[in-house]
Amino acid sequence: MDRMVGTRKEPALTLHACGEALERGARFVDTLCRLGSQAVAFKGVRYFKTHEEANEDWADGLARCMAARRLEKR
Repeated sequence: MDRMVGTRKEPALTLHACGEALERGARFVDTLCRLGSQAVAFKGVRYFKTHEEANEDWADGLARCMAARRLEKR
């Protein structure tokens, strides 16, 4: 059984930029900068068969970094 936790409304694709999407992107970049340059980066070269695998690996690295930062604050 799948369970949805939270919701997010995707902005519509338009010809002109939306201020809300720009703000959300800026907050995301700011969060990544606060995590540091080694937040998701890894040493070495990794090869992936699909973009989905690469994105999943990146998301896992980000989650691990965020969890480590949370433990540091405790």
